[in-house]
Amino acid sequence: MSADFLVYGSYGFTGSLAVEQALSRGLSPMLAGRRAEPVERQATEFDCPHRVFSLEHPTVIADQLDDVDVLLNCAGPFSSTAEPLVSACLATGTDYIDVTGEYEVIDRIADLDRDAEQAGVTLLPGVGFDVVPSDCLAASIAGELPEATTLELAIDGGTTISQGTAKALVEGLGSPGAIRQDGRIEHVPVASKRRQIDFGDGPKPTMTIPWGTS
Repeated sequence: MSADFLVYGSYGFTGSLAVEQALSRGLSPMLAGRRAEPVERQATEFDCPHRVFSLEHPTVIADQLDDVDVLLNCAGPFSSTAEPLVSACLATGTDYIDVTGEYEVIDRIADLDRDAEQAGVTLLPGVGFDVVPSDCLAASIAGELPEATTLELAIDGGTTISQGTAKALVEGLGSPGAIRQDGRIEHVPVASKRRQIDFGDGPKPTMTIPWGTS
């Protein structure tokens, strides 16, 4: 069963967008998730290969990924899904990418750098809207303004969120804010800084939130 890569959580809000984008670029994704009916419906609609498996049993996950070159994890909250999928990818030599913005997940994956190097795989979280794009933007600006000493990025995220993002937000209710200082994550009060920012249609109130960076 040939496919360019496997998308886990392919039938969710973000997963569906990733699948449609892949197909529009001539790629052939393998569709996957824990629930058979939506996976099969999506696979029938797009004529794609598919697999159904939960993340409860490590040996089952490894068997499903054994012939997969690249796994794209779109199933949030990633606090629940990243660890079992990353572990399986390390065991099978599968490259792992996801679209998380959860800084705790990003930090845990970063701690596996040596394991990834030994397994010969790439572990790259945050390739969606959140981390990798904003890091690339920061690097590009730093290259254009080499004399600058500070950089502030503000993002207007809109009002539409996926079910996985909503679950992650609920999980984080009551948690403190966080910053990275001297290479370490330090807890700070929620919305520790606030300001008005004009995104093009007049000033809007904004606040700081924990934001994963590599």
